[in-house]
Amino acid sequence: MTPSEYAKLLLPLVGFVLLAPLAGMLAAPSRRAQAGLFFGIIFLQCAKASTYGVMFQSIEWYRGHTKGFEFTLVDLLCIALIVASLLARPRQFKFLPPGLPYYLLFVAVAGLTIRHSHEPLFTLMAIFNFAKASLLYVAAFNFVRSRDDLRILFHAMAAALVVGCVFVFKQKYLHGAFQPSGLYDHQNSMCVWAYLFAIPLFAASLSKETRRWEAAVYLVGVASGGLAVVGALSRGALAVLVVGLAAVLVLAFVFGGVSRRKVAVACCGLLFGSAVLFQASDNIIARFEASDDLGNPETNFRVLLNRVSREMLEDHPGGVGWNNFNVVNSRPFARYSRYYEEYYGGQGHSRDPRFYTANANTESLYWMYLAETGYAGFFALVLFMAVTLWWVARSFWQRGRRRDSLGGFFLMGLFVTLVGLYAHSTIERVLTQTNHLGCWLAFLGIAARFEHLRRLRLRPRRHRRLHLYWNLFREFILHGGRRGTAAATGT
Repeated sequence: MTPSEYAKLLLPLVGFVLLAPLAGMLAAPSRRAQAGLFFGIIFLQCAKASTYGVMFQSIEWYRGHTKGFEFTLVDLLCIALIVASLLARPRQFKFLPPGLPYYLLFVAVAGLTIRHSHEPLFTLMAIFNFAKASLLYVAAFNFVRSRDDLRILFHAMAAALVVGCVFVFKQKYLHGAFQPSGLYDHQNSMCVWAYLFAIPLFAASLSKETRRWEAAVYLVGVASGGLAVVGALSRGALAVLVVGLAAVLVLAFVFGGVSRRKVAVACCGLLFGSAVLFQASDNIIARFEASDDLGNPETNFRVLLNRVSREMLEDHPGGVGWNNFNVVNSRPFARYSRYYEEYYGGQGHSRDPRFYTANANTESLYWMYLAETGYAGFFALVLFMAVTLWWVARSFWQRGRRRDSLGGFFLMGLFVTLVGLYAHSTIERVLTQTNHLGCWLAFLGIAARFEHLRRLRLRPRRHRRLHLYWNLFREFILHGGRRGTAAATGT
């Protein structure tokens, strides 16, 4: 390693070991200071993580999903908030909140593929970055305890969406960008983040517990996110956003009844959305026409990428190694590179192997994990997704009459968002990027808090049930046996 690489490592280590814990100690006595840390964690998601971070052992030439050991400001804020929460409420603090063991199981199973990785260092990078992302899960779970804490979340989301929209419009109308990316490096990444925030925020704005001025703030954030997605012309994200907002509105009427606010939001949203889509219709049509993955399914590039993944899975049921897809699919490994060479050769491009040393990654999150981590890693990921999605749905449903509350409508919006996100992951490897992974885990950490509260409510009932079983066992098995023996001997 060069001296500059050591310097890159020294700075985050000082922050992780010294500065972040010290900040947590200072914030422990103050709930406002903890709220400030949480606000920063959520707000900073509006920008690509590397904007405020350091990448150790960076391999920017690599086309895989993890390109180094990443240290960011969000990591420091998470550590500070975790330390503050631990010191403020040591008895209530949980290092392993509900659901986190499932996620860590996925990381462990995927990490075991290092045994047969062609580039073990690349797998180590993925293990480190994905394991570190659990800090957001732990921080969010231990911080959020009340409606006021949820309001901090929503205010941060609204502010982030407004800032992201400002940068999108600046790039589009001042710099002439056709597909602006805001503070991200790609428009699709920015748009996925935008709907991750906008859909739950829209649900929160419709709750009867949300004050009018807060609802107005949230709706400004939602509108900003929608404008950013439309301005960036990301087709998949636009579809998820439109369907997600419509689903939230319908569910809000079903579970919260009709109110003037909901009717006004529905009417204004319909008019505003129609006007925006009509104004941008030319660009949207041009974006679809300019797309290079439409047409004959046999020549569809996404289909080709999934075919490569399927071939890898058939050859290596245990996976080719986490974060090694783009090693194996490129020269000098001709087994899979030939698919790219045949495809591009058929498009009139050169078949020279020298041009195929960094072939594209598959777009499907699920096919990528099947190829990289095999069946075991894939099912571990799906298990975590399914369990936490079920918890979100159950927590919302079991609120009964309290579904139309700030927490209830957040859960409703989160459920819709997760369904859209998981569907979108079939064509985009969404949850491999630092920001998307962090937002996802932070939201699931909050959902785990609702699951934890549900378990606490059930604990007395379970205790009474176990006590009843013990009494029955003692009366009819232990004492019954003694009485039977005594009757038989006449004593």
